[in-house]
Amino acid sequence: MKRSTAYFLCYTAATIGLFAWALYDSLDKATEFFTLIVDMTDGYKLGILLNLLFLIFIGVGSLSLLLVFGSLRIIEIEHLVEKLPIFIINLLFNLTSNDNLIFNCILLGISVVFKVFHVVLTDRFDFVSMKIANLANNDSSITTKKVLRDYCANLYFWLLPLNVVADLSIAKFLVYDVFKGINSVTCLLFGFQFAVQGVELLTYYCKVLLNLYELLFFRSTESESDTENEEEAGEDTEIENEVEQDMFVDDDEDFVWERKAYYVKAVEIASSSLKAISYISFIYLLTVTSKLSLPISMLQGTYSSVVQTYKEIVQLFVFIESSKKLDTLLPNATREELESSDNLCIICREDMHSVEEYLQYNQTEAGKKRPISSRKYPKKLACSHIIHMGCLKDWLERSENCPLCRRKVFMTPEELQREKVLREEQTRMMNARQEAHNAQQERTSNGDSGENTDSSQPPESDSFDIVPSPDHDGRQTLVLPSSVQIPPNWTPLPIERDGNDYKISFSNKLKGKLTLKRRARNGEEMELLRGSPLERNGGSTSNNANANEA
Repeated sequence: MKRSTAYFLCYTAATIGLFAWALYDSLDKATEFFTLIVDMTDGYKLGILLNLLFLIFIGVGSLSLLLVFGSLRIIEIEHLVEKLPIFIINLLFNLTSNDNLIFNCILLGISVVFKVFHVVLTDRFDFVSMKIANLANNDSSITTKKVLRDYCANLYFWLLPLNVVADLSIAKFLVYDVFKGINSVTCLLFGFQFAVQGVELLTYYCKVLLNLYELLFFRSTESESDTENEEEAGEDTEIENEVEQDMFVDDDEDFVWERKAYYVKAVEIASSSLKAISYISFIYLLTVTSKLSLPISMLQGTYSSVVQTYKEIVQLFVFIESSKKLDTLLPNATREELESSDNLCIICREDMHSVEEYLQYNQTEAGKKRPISSRKYPKKLACSHIIHMGCLKDWLERSENCPLCRRKVFMTPEELQREKVLREEQTRMMNARQEAHNAQQERTSNGDSGENTDSSQPPESDSFDIVPSPDHDGRQTLVLPSSVQIPPNWTPLPIERDGNDYKISFSNKLKGKLTLKRRARNGEEMELLRGSPLERNGGSTSNNANANEA
């Protein structure tokens, strides 16, 4: 027996024992049923009764999950751990708005059980639908009727709309009773929570129907046509043509619904907008019409729904704009560019070919039967990474950054210029570092006596290139040989001889002139270095820099 199971059995035995003792004590004291109820719902006996309700909800919820879903997967348990704490904390605020604690706890338990059921149901149906979709993609003999039969024969497919109806029915019951004056505002809060759960599950069910439509009318239908084409071709096809065809067809090209992303975004925007409008209307009803205080539990839902609606709308417009720019702003990668780099798409993990190769293939007999879609065209991003156009379009639904380097896919002219300057700076620094390293190796290889004498001096670079940074104005980059070691708390600065003086550069905007003088000793100190007035942006200051030797 597991330790958790043993703990639960001990907790169950203790709860039942305490309730039996409380009930026996109340029966011994009570003279009628009314006094029995009053005694059981007062003091510490109320806590014992609430503990029993908690045990009942745990038992009913666990039993229902075991009967419907069996043992839970790890991903389902992780999602429950992620979503339940915030949900329960938000519901606990509803308990402070009414004195009927037992009824509120019953509503709380029902809400939590429904939430657990929804989380596990959506995760389990995702797993089932993924298995059906993979089977339809990998097996060309899977027909539309077979896919539809697999969906309709699945229990979870029908539990989704049933749970939506149950959520909305409970919400209508609780809200309707409040407006009829039967129940309190707490029932209205819980009813609104059930309505939100129903809307979320309805949104998920709409996405499931969109996925089913794509699978029926795009992927499985194309699989049937592929099977017919293979039967018509027969076994008389030459081996060379088969090899040439496999180079393109074996990439497992997916026939996708191009406009599916717009419908999914429309469903998400409609769902988040409906929740935001409902929250705002509910707050208006309580604060303005009913002159009641604003419940704390409504703040989190209102804020999250409004922010989610704004994000969904912004993402939709960004996605539409990015889809228009795919063909106009991003060039197709050439065969030379694909050969010079890894021609593997980072998203679909398939080989990429140039547009010329795809066009040549479409002119063949096999290509005329099954032409290559433009989704397979390789697109070169501003960061020089190459990705399939279809994969990039699907990626832009979630993010506008490159999946490899996280730079923006579409940049403004200013960002492109800044990126170009930064890239040139990095190239210049790498070349200068390589030249300095090569020069140091040459000096090391020429191990004559003169170089051995000067070996105690710190190595110097042939040139010190000062490159202004495009992002941090005023900074400068100093390229030193790789063998140079800078002591702690020391800062190297470029220095240039100007006659008897030296010019030193503190930054791109701050420069100074150093003069070396030797004076007589004054006590135990001797002044060796004095700085002349510094130049800043064409002006000057009167600060002097003194270096003293102890």
